[in-house]
Amino acid sequence: MIQVLVAYGPKADKDSPFKNNDDFIKAFEPESKQKQFAEMLLKGSIPTEGYKINVERVGLSSAGGLKALQYAAKVEMPGGYLSHETTMVAFHRDRIVKVTINYLY
Repeated sequence: MIQVLVAYGPKADKDSPFKNNDDFIKAFEPESKQKQFAEMLLKGSIPTEGYKINVERVGLSSAGGLKALQYAAKVEMPGGYLSHETTMVAFHRDRIVKVTINYLY
């Protein structure tokens, strides 16, 4: 099974720590912060009991000229199921936007 998810957060207000995408990208330097961010997103979106999450790669990428944080992860689930996920996250039009592709087998 393949799943594509496009999600976005609420519009940022004047007190947002990010004023633009460059601020967002810089907030996650060095690579260790990118990995922490990826783990936080994953743990917040799936059950943690019985699931083993492994962030395999993190780094910078781009989509349509927009810089984005990108991570790839493997999630082992109860019952022997395995999921691979690739996600890109950016700050676009005053919102955090996340595009995820994952497949389960």
